[in-house]
Amino acid sequence: MPPHELPQTRFSYQSLDLEGVLEDLMESVVFLDADGRICLCNKAFSRLTGYDAKELIGRNFYDLFQLALPWDRTREIMMSKQRRGAHLLGASEEYESRIVRKDGAVRWLEVRASPLRNRNGEIVGSIEATVDITERKEAEAQLLDWTTKMQAVGLLAGGLAHDFNNMVAVIRGYAEKLARTLPDNEIARNAIEAIESTAEYGESLSRQLLTFTRKQPTSPKLLDMNSLLETTRGMLEGVVGARIELHMELAAAVPPIVVVEAELQQIVVNLVLNAAEAIEQEGTITVATFGCTLEEELKTDTGRIAPGNYAVLRITDTGCGIPLPAQSRLFEPFFSTKPQNTGLGLATVVGIVRRMEGGICLTSIPGHPTEFTIFIPAAQVWSST
Repeated sequence: MPPHELPQTRFSYQSLDLEGVLEDLMESVVFLDADGRICLCNKAFSRLTGYDAKELIGRNFYDLFQLALPWDRTREIMMSKQRRGAHLLGASEEYESRIVRKDGAVRWLEVRASPLRNRNGEIVGSIEATVDITERKEAEAQLLDWTTKMQAVGLLAGGLAHDFNNMVAVIRGYAEKLARTLPDNEIARNAIEAIESTAEYGESLSRQLLTFTRKQPTSPKLLDMNSLLETTRGMLEGVVGARIELHMELAAAVPPIVVVEAELQQIVVNLVLNAAEAIEQEGTITVATFGCTLEEELKTDTGRIAPGNYAVLRITDTGCGIPLPAQSRLFEPFFSTKPQNTGLGLATVVGIVRRMEGGICLTSIPGHPTEFTIFIPAAQVWSST
């Protein structure tokens, strides 16, 4: 006996319960003959297709790839694969295709086809190992749709930037004229300062539009989120109006972040404006900050974010909540629950937060307050200890 062989590890392949092994596999597996008929399949494949094994045995595997849509060519492509039969020539192949379940539902599959040989080494069929990739395909489609819409936004933004700059220049000009002509009292001075501050923010938005269309480079810098919120408090109070109270709960230990200042302002203003629109009568918007450390990857509503230290911005309103059907589309460009809105505010926020490698968590129940929590990676100089 060779030294590396142990008696207790010896077994005969003939003694293996092949069907038992197949049933224990989580992966869907199906055996086909040379004509593509199903000879054997495991329970995972039955669950995937919705058919019992008895209904599948003897059926042509490629018949499962029916027309999912009138313009769909799935079955035509699959029949071409069957005729070509690369696996029958001894080659393995991988492909993706859609399958129609017994209940009519369409699922995406990733299929790995390998030749099936008899004891003499002759190819008598194929083994098809399948994985359900429907969720991945849906995510890819959503990302493509989001990207396409954001490209359209980019084209629109480039055209607006020039006109927007001109309007801001007019606002600044009139603010300077008012400053020279109005009496020097505190009320007038505060009003003019608010106008100038808003105009300055408008200029930063214009720069951001140019950045969005890649016509102007970004300049991230180390920022303290609390300081920025304090300086924009007056502008935010103007955004929400007199009927809504704006509260700020700024924690002492919020880590610094490396971001473009105008982008952070854009996040705050868009979310506060969104919260104000959700409040029909009087109400309260709370802007809170704190630091946190994620010990493991976190799944947010805009994607997964890595473990690490984060500065967190949380905006809560006392509005009526977001309808459940709308929540899944809330971050899409041009989607809005308000007919008068463009549907670009939250989409812009998502784009900025993703560039920061952060994430957004939405908590909303119809009839109850809505909460947006923004995670922004902390600068490397900060430690939670």
